[in-house]
Amino acid sequence: MLDSFGHFVRHNASTPLAAKVAADIAPYGQTLRLSLPYGLWLSASDVEELLKVKASFSLALEKLSAMLPLRKTNLYLAGALGERVNPDWLAALGFVPRGLCVYTAGNTALEGAALLALNPGNGTDFQAKTLCLTDDPQFQQTYCRHLRFVWNQA
Repeated sequence: MLDSFGHFVRHNASTPLAAKVAADIAPYGQTLRLSLPYGLWLSASDVEELLKVKASFSLALEKLSAMLPLRKTNLYLAGALGERVNPDWLAALGFVPRGLCVYTAGNTALEGAALLALNPGNGTDFQAKTLCLTDDPQFQQTYCRHLRFVWNQA
């Protein structure tokens, strides 16, 4: 029940399940929030934080792909995000392009990179690149372009 910019919407229920979820979206000050089980809430600021992570991630992947074209359709993801999220969700939310197979490679970036380097499996080449997104003079413009969810239609 979010639009592509991460705003809650209650009037867009296209299925019975969506209508049920929309019923749990309630006003909270000047914004809306979603009631969750056990007295928890998903607020607009929570969604904003996820959207900022998504923008940084997808921008970094875009820049890395420009530096080193992804010849294969596999991405090994290290770090907390890769450890905690379902890879299918990354494509659905626009973190990664559709068709890219995402695998986790450890619970920290350094540990995951070391594991992948030591156990590449099936002759997979491992390359590491470092890039600073904020060094780009167009950083603000490109970052803002990534500040939205992209809903992939299955």
